Amino acid sequence: SDTTDSTDETTEINLQHQGTTAGSIISQKSDTFGSNAENSANLAFSTLNSNTLTQRMVIRETGRIGMGVTDPSAHLEIFGTVGGGADGQLKLSANADDYANFAVGSNGDLTITTVDANAAAANIQITADGTFEVDATTVTLDSAGALNLYGSSINVGTDTDVAIDIDSSTLDIDAS
Repeated sequence: SDTTDSTDETTEINLQHQGTTAGSIISQKSDTFGSNAENSANLAFSTLNSNTLTQRMVIRETGRIGMGVTDPSAHLEIFGTVGGGADGQLKLSANADDYANFAVGSNGDLTITTVDANAAAANIQITADGTFEVDATTVTLDSAGALNLYGSSINVGTDTDVAIDIDSSTLDIDAS
């Protein structure tokens, strides 16, 4: 609706079922509107759950999208406290039975869970023509398939039984 003669901060569309607001879309101005102003507004989407209307998603005037957060600090920010498995914060699907879930824990840990309907090998593949770092160890994958590891210490094996231990001056191999 046009709020030309109004001092309203928002314009709202309510979606109702049997007289109860079940959802809404709200346009909220984020600065002073006027003929000489640089006009900006956000869109907020709300849904009804257990008789409570709650904002679920926002598109900021900057184009940033927030799900579960009202002021996203990235192009897409998803906030939630769901776990991994079938309830990840972000789910990427090839179909209903083959997917990967991404979840960030309260301590910042990232959990990636892959699911394959046939219980085959739902692997995580990293394809790079360059370098990526894992906890200050540089891993280089080149187009010929060579894998190079660079770090002050690289261990292969378990914490208590290291099969190969490489540091800056020695190479130890435990064949036991």
